[in-house]
Amino acid sequence: MFSDLLKELRKKHNNISQAALAEKLQVSQQAVGRWEKGLNMPDHDTLRKLALFFRVSTDYLLEMPDIEDPKEPLTQDERELLDGYRDLDTWGQRALLCLMQNELLRMDGTAPKTRKKAAAM
Repeated sequence: MFSDLLKELRKKHNNISQAALAEKLQVSQQAVGRWEKGLNMPDHDTLRKLALFFRVSTDYLLEMPDIEDPKEPLTQDERELLDGYRDLDTWGQRALLCLMQNELLRMDGTAPKTRKKAAAM
């Protein structure tokens, strides 16, 4: 049921309050409360905002039976990283992606070795 699913998503999303969720969606806290009590459903635009906020599909929110469950919602740290990335200009985004790729290579053990000549200088 949508009401239970919404409560579960809020808990998984660092226990975000109804008020904070309402602010993000630009609706009233009472609207969120009515959805969680099963008294009302969000409109199409708000359902889309919910899906984007929780990083799930609208099919998942509507409990479509033949659709696979989406990935876990992002953690608060992951959301902050994503929001920060989106605030960067193109140069900053490219620089951050390059840094991330280098870190992934380093963690994988396939990063290029430090040049000994450069270290000796």
